Amino acid sequence: MATPDRSPPLPPEFSFNAEEYLNVVDHGVLFVDPEGLLGYYNPFCRKLFSLDLPSPDPINYFNLLTEWSDQQGLSKLWLVELRNAIKQKQRHYAQVNHDDIILEFKHQPLPSGGFVHCIYNITNKVKQEQDSAHKYKQLRTMIDAMPCFVSLLNTNLQFMIANRYHKEHLGICRTDLEGSYIRDVLPEALRSKHLDLLHRALQGETLHFDEYTSNRHAEIKSVHGSYVPCFDQHHHVTAIVNITYDTTEQKTHEERLRTLAERDHLTRLFNRRKIMDCLETEISRADRQASALTIAMLDLDHFKNVNDKWGHAAGDLVLKEFALLCQQQIRKLDYLGRIGGEEFLLIMSDTDQTEAMFVLERIISVVQHHCFNWKQAEINITCSAGLAEWRPLQNIQQLYTQADKALYKAKNHGRNQIVIATE
Repeated sequence: MATPDRSPPLPPEFSFNAEEYLNVVDHGVLFVDPEGLLGYYNPFCRKLFSLDLPSPDPINYFNLLTEWSDQQGLSKLWLVELRNAIKQKQRHYAQVNHDDIILEFKHQPLPSGGFVHCIYNITNKVKQEQDSAHKYKQLRTMIDAMPCFVSLLNTNLQFMIANRYHKEHLGICRTDLEGSYIRDVLPEALRSKHLDLLHRALQGETLHFDEYTSNRHAEIKSVHGSYVPCFDQHHHVTAIVNITYDTTEQKTHEERLRTLAERDHLTRLFNRRKIMDCLETEISRADRQASALTIAMLDLDHFKNVNDKWGHAAGDLVLKEFALLCQQQIRKLDYLGRIGGEEFLLIMSDTDQTEAMFVLERIISVVQHHCFNWKQAEINITCSAGLAEWRPLQNIQQLYTQADKALYKAKNHGRNQIVIATE
């Protein structure tokens, strides 16, 4: 069956009256012919230039602008620039202050030789731009006053904003930093890690990091920072804020406090509380791993005589040198602490009592043959030790008491010797 011919549907009729449209727009529109005479102008222009409609006589637009500019007290420079643009058939833009408003004149040449002038009230736009510039200046002032590194990265990981702290502490000017890619700024050792963090931040994660350098000549040795994503109304990441604090002074202070809390002020060994914490940790580890653990209590023999004969300053010297002698004979993984007075606790992990005896014998021998020099005097002293090996299910107090009793026996049996706990 043949399909009848069908013509395509005709588009609906559309009538557009340009003049009717131009009469209701919120900006000025006027046409000027090649002789410079004003043709059509809409109500915005009629009100601006106080024109009659229709005008009884032809109006020279340049004369009108000159008269209007003089009334407003405006510079004629913009008119000179406009005339030059018309002669060269170029577009021209100018901003003019009129009473309390700001007008923007846009000149568009026409093929016929005349031109169109559009006049916009841009007061609100300029005010918004000024407000934005003021807020941006305030933002700059605020981040420059912050005692840390502050920067804003776009989604290409380029610096958009960087504060003055970069210049003061890294020697990098913000003009050099802004616009550059962070991968070109990061040290090579940190580049891979931080690019990974930044790509996660681009997925919407807020991330924190800590960095530390062992370079003792570095001004900044440790930092703590964050990468915080910025979102638009659709929850898409548009930028990343980086805030990084120099924590060098804080870490130094924390380390100083930790030392005060954990270390004996005289010998710099662990104090009683810390060494007992270490013992509890090592007992748990030995129990968990079924490994050997041996401890020893050490005590300087007749130490009171040193204080009585040469004074407490001499006694302090003996204690400090004794601590150093012991440290030279033990492993780095062993723990040594001052319990109090002239008593010390040595913790030897992964060590049975036979192996521990060799260590203690070295300590006893070294101390016995060491000469403690105090002013013109030579002080000789010995030490005693009580040794105890940990047994499964034995708690910290039981093990410590065993070693303490063994030390007591060593003191009672002539000193300068080692006694192994037998209980």
